[in-house]
Amino acid sequence: MKNIENVLMEGMKETGIPEYMRDGLLSYVLHGLPPGGFLKAVLANDLKGAVNRADMNNLNAIERYVDFLHKYAPSDCWGNLGKVNSWFEKCGLYETR
Repeated sequence: MKNIENVLMEGMKETGIPEYMRDGLLSYVLHGLPPGGFLKAVLANDLKGAVNRADMNNLNAIERYVDFLHKYAPSDCWGNLGKVNSWFEKCGLYETR
């Protein structure tokens, strides 16, 4: 049986999340650790903010993030800024830091 961390990592690989972004995204989902500005904007469904903060790799991968979030991430951790802030307070999926 696969644990949630492995499922999330496999999902990031499958959807094409850039490798250098995977640890930050995983830490956010599992532990509610605040991500960088680009990733926070993606999670909050702030397209303008995401585009303005993206490097070229991430700019080309925005659709991949959306695909990953829809397929693998808990719906409580993304979609708007309120959900993102609540996820920080909750300390993520494991509810502990």
